[in-house]
Amino acid sequence: MRKISILILFSVILMLSLSFAAAEEVTADEGVNFDDTLTAGEIDEIESEDTTDEISSGNTIYISPDGTGSGSSEADPTNWNQALSKAGSGDTIQFANGTYYNVKNTVVYNVNLKGSGNTVINASGAGGFFTTQGSVTLTKLSFINAYTGEKQGNPDGPKTGYDGEGAIVNRGQLTVTDCYFASNQGIGTEGGAIHNSGTCYVYDSTFFGNGGKKGGAIYCDENSNLYLYNSLVQRCVSKEGSALHAKKAYVEVHNCTVRDSSAKNGLFYVKESTVKFIDCKFLNSKAVDSAGVINIDKKSSVEVDNCLFDKISSTGTKLWFHEEYGSGDGGAIVVEGEARNVVIKNSVFTNCSAKGYGGVLYISSSASITIDNCTFRDNTAAHGNNIYSARYASSLTIKNSNFDVITSIETSDIDFGQSEIIKITHDDGTNNLLNIRYSIKVDGQEYELTGNTLTLNNLNVGNYTAVLIAGDSNSNKYSLTQNSSLFIVGGEDLEVTVSFSFNDDGSMNVIVIDEYDRPVANKEVQVVIDGETYTGVTNSQGIAQIAPQLSEGEHNVTVNVEGKIISNSTPSKIEVANSTSTPLSDEVSVSYSYNEDGSINVEVKDKYNRVVKNTEVKVTINGITYSANTDDNGIALINPDKNVAGEYSVKVEVSGKNVTSTSSETIKVMPSAGKSSIVAENLTRAQNSAYDFKARFLDKNSNPLKNKAVLFIFNGNEYEVLTDEFGYAVFKNSFVTGVYTITSFNPATNDEITNNLTIVSRISGNKNINMDYSYSATYKVRVYGDNGQAVGAGEKVVFKIDGKNAKTVLTDANGYAKLVVKDKSLLPKTHTITAEYKGVKVSNKLVVKQILKSQNKKFKRYNVKKFTATLKTSNGKALSGKKITFKINGKSYAAKTDKKGVATIKIKGLFKVGKHKITISYLKTSIKKTVTVKR
Repeated sequence: MRKISILILFSVILMLSLSFAAAEEVTADEGVNFDDTLTAGEIDEIESEDTTDEISSGNTIYISPDGTGSGSSEADPTNWNQALSKAGSGDTIQFANGTYYNVKNTVVYNVNLKGSGNTVINASGAGGFFTTQGSVTLTKLSFINAYTGEKQGNPDGPKTGYDGEGAIVNRGQLTVTDCYFASNQGIGTEGGAIHNSGTCYVYDSTFFGNGGKKGGAIYCDENSNLYLYNSLVQRCVSKEGSALHAKKAYVEVHNCTVRDSSAKNGLFYVKESTVKFIDCKFLNSKAVDSAGVINIDKKSSVEVDNCLFDKISSTGTKLWFHEEYGSGDGGAIVVEGEARNVVIKNSVFTNCSAKGYGGVLYISSSASITIDNCTFRDNTAAHGNNIYSARYASSLTIKNSNFDVITSIETSDIDFGQSEIIKITHDDGTNNLLNIRYSIKVDGQEYELTGNTLTLNNLNVGNYTAVLIAGDSNSNKYSLTQNSSLFIVGGEDLEVTVSFSFNDDGSMNVIVIDEYDRPVANKEVQVVIDGETYTGVTNSQGIAQIAPQLSEGEHNVTVNVEGKIISNSTPSKIEVANSTSTPLSDEVSVSYSYNEDGSINVEVKDKYNRVVKNTEVKVTINGITYSANTDDNGIALINPDKNVAGEYSVKVEVSGKNVTSTSSETIKVMPSAGKSSIVAENLTRAQNSAYDFKARFLDKNSNPLKNKAVLFIFNGNEYEVLTDEFGYAVFKNSFVTGVYTITSFNPATNDEITNNLTIVSRISGNKNINMDYSYSATYKVRVYGDNGQAVGAGEKVVFKIDGKNAKTVLTDANGYAKLVVKDKSLLPKTHTITAEYKGVKVSNKLVVKQILKSQNKKFKRYNVKKFTATLKTSNGKALSGKKITFKINGKSYAAKTDKKGVATIKIKGLFKVGKHKITISYLKTSIKKTVTVKR
């Protein structure tokens, strides 16, 4: 595996009068200081694989800082000046480790310059390094302390004596691999580290603390090409483009990170150029005027694909060396002037801010702009938290994206007969560029809003929820800060119906619905069972939960709701099939969870999923028995010997009896801190968790490795993650269900450890369901928490049928959520039913079967015409006493079904010869048949 030890700078270049930290935000705005330089002793070792493609092979000339030999071998090195004078086209100059002070202000032509891992070229503040011509490669070299251009802080002042366009000026084809550029300053010049006038390829390199008037790290001149891969730009500064300034150039930036940097306008300043940003991260940086990351100016085309913008700001503070203040527009991106085409897709913008307009994007151009599949979260600005357009683009398309929308919905309680007025406010953060359509759903009915108020009349007495819905024609998704409000229509008593159900843990659900089959929420319910009173309050589903301790058999019961005794549909007796008495010790199960200090929680539950308290538990691991008593939560805490880390078979005893029912046949012992600098274990996680994998990293002294970059390696790819103050690093990669191998690498110790990661589905147990029209069916799912285990009671699962009428159901103690489908408006056909939990959705078919049947009939013109329809369930049960209506030629008939489920009518006055359509209806379902009259 590739290993990189980080270049450590003991003397930090202060580019501004501010102090950056890798996890802190920029805190100051003025002052540029280019005085500090680095010494040779301030550069630590750089190690990496040699991946440079050199120009045509030739001789190798070996040099050292003080070499006096022939340069024919490492043992007989010459010096830089001698090597450069000897080198022919295609030769390689191999630098030994050390610091070189005389590589400056010269020309390099058609050679390969190659370092040895700790090779430092120090200009000592006296000009630049060299100009490249022809084909030149630079590999594993550090370039520091170049100083070019006019006197610092005074563009009109006297010359320094070291004029130039940048530390390195490329006029041919330059390839840079695994190099380090630090504290290179171009005062009034273009390109602090590299001025590119040809074609330049940069791989796996770092630009730290460089500065220039245009292009703090790199400047691309007219007709030049730049390809930047897998590189880091940090703490660089410029007036225009602290990372890059491109003028009439073509640029591609792939998989790069730019962080902790500052500019007057943009980390990247794009002028009359084409630039592509792919798989990049822009972190904790700012502009004091406008455009925190990308400033797109005239005649430019820019593509941004799969990039992250986090903690980026346009501060609108005092401009450097001036008394004026910046505009503070465009927290991340500004499109201005005569820019041509801008495409932003598959990207995330979080915590971006602008003092003025456009927390993420500010548009003052007629360019064609497309935003596709992007996410905007927690961005702020004085005007337009996400996007602000001061000038209409020739084409602005925003689609398939996710936005925060600041909303409020206001309702009030009313008396029966009064009108309910619902008021909303909304701010989409784009100055209404999104054209969002709002509607409000109340009691299953959706009302489209044409303004900011909705008036509802003729509401029945009861509890209501007004739900605000936002959508548009471009498939954007909106997260509303407030999307619902409750109100009550009072004034007369409601008739309610009470029923019961039992949960797996022995608790009871008391289900209260009103005469309109709606749940009755927030009502106190008292249930008296065999003289013992139990009290609960109904939730939004109309369910109050009580926990009586009932023995097997039949029990007398009465119920009152809000002090009123309910007899309607309430059974006077309930029957308990299974005893919920105290469990026997051999009827328990145990499960394990692991603490960060290596201790293990042993949780004990009975067969009803109730915790077992104050009971002795013995756990035998690797021949050693550990004993502890369970606490009030049913948990016994044991501390195994951490010097025998691994996975072991386990034996468990509860109250002296062996337990065979366990969550696993094995138990894990975590390693002690002294054994490894990485603490990690095999993990099971659910889809779409807060994180997928977690490990703790320690330094060589076993202290937490704080705020340092570590690596997770998955599927051959390396992912750099920053540890927190306790040494923890978390990895998230949107895994699908399956088993994966994750390798954690600690660059501070070169330790690595490999673990298995199992990703399980969030939702299981979902199946297609069938039901007869007007009957009910239950759709049941089981949901799982981030830890991959079934959740307990109280988790919210959202069910929808055909994408409508969302209903939230709480899980029981075993993680099951059950939706009873009983809706007469569900007509006979195949519907889609979905369950959603924490961003994961499953869907199934809900087949509603037709129970109303009839046949086409033929009659002679003047005969009695009896027409029948049948009402039977799918298993053949006849429904008697049900009203069926018939309509033919504008006349309506009605009949009730007999004991065989048959309804019969006599059609009168139908003498016209021919075919006549007849419609047969029951409740809300209808079928059509044909009546034929013959001569």
